[in-house]
Amino acid sequence: MPTSENINTKAFQELILYYLQERITNKNIEIKYLVITDIFEWFIFNANDFERLFASDKNLIRQFTDFEEGRLSGTNTDFFYKNIAEQFVDESVSDIPVTCFDIRDFETIIKNADKEDDNKLIALYKYSLPNIF
Repeated sequence: MPTSENINTKAFQELILYYLQERITNKNIEIKYLVITDIFEWFIFNANDFERLFASDKNLIRQFTDFEEGRLSGTNTDFFYKNIAEQFVDESVSDIPVTCFDIRDFETIIKNADKEDDNKLIALYKYSLPNIF
């Protein structure tokens, strides 16, 4: 799972692969957000940032295409994560905007009967169904 200090994890590398498969291979131009979650921790990325950082990088797209078409020495996803995505993020992505939160931080507010603190949930609500899903 990524952290706010280290985004270059297997989950993020998987997200890059899935994004490129959807965006490049399937030519889906309607992606708006990308999400990494373990149900408690949420990392939400804007697809515009992935377009700028990943889909627009000719070298990454060439390597991705070669991987997808089996022209590289490795064909499994771990090969892509370690040899392409991880290195690309280390070398090219110094900062990517991300919204992250841990739903457990809101557990007390959600479970208590005190209606006065419910306004603290407004920021969390703004990331809910109408905007993301």
